Amino acid sequence: MEILKADSTARKLFFDLAAKGRKDMPADIAKWVIDNPKAIESIRNRMDQSSTGGQKMDEIKEGYIIDYISGLQVKETPEEVEAVAALF
Repeated sequence: MEILKADSTARKLFFDLAAKGRKDMPADIAKWVIDNPKAIESIRNRMDQSSTGGQKMDEIKEGYIIDYISGLQVKETPEEVEAVAALF
């Protein structure tokens, strides 16, 4: 990329398209994560928060689930528990 003297936007597009073609993570992101091990913890925290409507998993009350539309804790039903169990 240095030889082409590409600007930041072109570089990002290049890495994104190359990764998409390989069905992989963009190389610049992968290198950054490897060079910054604390990034892994940060990414996992963000994953936990996004999958639980911003609440940490240990903050979810027993017998409740996160409603993905509202992001609120709602009392789980036997049908929901059964549906999730069927996935595994």
